[in-house]
Amino acid sequence: MRDLLAYLLYGAIALLALLGIFEIYNSIIRSSNIEEFRQQVTEYKTEMNQNYLRVPGRYGTSQFLPSNLIIMGIAPTSAQLDANTLTNPWNGNSAVYGVNNANFALDNDNIDQASCIAILRQFTADMGIVQFQVGANIAGAASGAPVPPGSDDNTIINACANPVNGIRLLMQ
Repeated sequence: MRDLLAYLLYGAIALLALLGIFEIYNSIIRSSNIEEFRQQVTEYKTEMNQNYLRVPGRYGTSQFLPSNLIIMGIAPTSAQLDANTLTNPWNGNSAVYGVNNANFALDNDNIDQASCIAILRQFTADMGIVQFQVGANIAGAASGAPVPPGSDDNTIINACANPVNGIRLLMQ
């Protein structure tokens, strides 16, 4: 009987250790994805501003074709899945839209809840972000309620309520 209890105890400890390792691994991957996404956002902002700064009407009000963004060197290399498709670090779709003449939007989907919360907490107005919009996918994010950078935790957690989210970053 003692041997059985000892085996069960060792098994439980091993299982807890394995779960801990799995959680650490997920945390590392999530941090890596967020950092890569931060670099993509920075590259998009820099390249969009350089290419459209002096263009009348600047960004317009429609989607930028991924193939044009790639050819013009606006899309970061890490965001290029192929010649006609943009992606994000979570293997979700990525798109760029002109929202009005002064702003453009980066739409991304397939972002897990924990990463969504981290993005809304960590990405700031200093990065050129005017607001976030969050939904269950890209379409939902485009019509989501505005969440300003620097919002309180309750607002952020409520915005990222879905297990998988789409995020729109309105950029200037």
